[in-house]
Amino acid sequence: MKKTRIYFSTLLCLSFLLLGCDRENDINRLPPANLRNIESFVLNPYSNPGNVTMKFTATIDESSRTIRLKLPKDLRLDSIRPAILVSPWASVSPMNLELVDLTKDTVEYTVTAESGKKAIYSLVKDMTYLYANNAIYSISVLDPVTNNPVLSIFWSTSTALKVPVGTDKKSVNVNLVMAGDSNNSTISVSEDGAGLVFRPFSNPINFSKKVIFKSISEDGKKTTLYTITSIYN
Repeated sequence: MKKTRIYFSTLLCLSFLLLGCDRENDINRLPPANLRNIESFVLNPYSNPGNVTMKFTATIDESSRTIRLKLPKDLRLDSIRPAILVSPWASVSPMNLELVDLTKDTVEYTVTAESGKKAIYSLVKDMTYLYANNAIYSISVLDPVTNNPVLSIFWSTSTALKVPVGTDKKSVNVNLVMAGDSNNSTISVSEDGAGLVFRPFSNPINFSKKVIFKSISEDGKKTTLYTITSIYN
């Protein structure tokens, strides 16, 4: 009985080994893949520093092999590095993160499958994107001589502002930095202490009373008030 069990155990192990070898041989005999799709096409800020300030994701229409990308009008398109994901075993030209000029009327991407078959995608740009956020990231006090920022704070919707000793609080020059998804917001300022009268933002600003900044997103759907409750040295 013991010998019989050993025999059957050995036979079972050999069967598994043979099956594994057959499967490996089957995989090696598979024909090259024909997959040749663009799975995603994205512009990321970290791949395009100083130009792209937020993530833009294209819509891909497989039936027409079209990449549709909606972008803001102020984006510089002559040197863009798109992040491109394609099908397994496929390659794309221009390559993932390769520098391209998107100012051209026609921009095409060719995806080549493992089998050598190709698919050509056309990029369609829509330059009508409007930023939907309106966040002021920081405010800086400007040096009266050099006009460089000397003191900066990150915004909350209500805060105090520190200025250099000797600053005339009725005439302060400041610089506002917008969040990456809040470009082209409309900024106005009220210096009357109550937010009754607003004017377009410009320097200098009279901080003798409470100052309120009004930020409206580019698409006009979002408004936020940012208040400087007081300033100090």
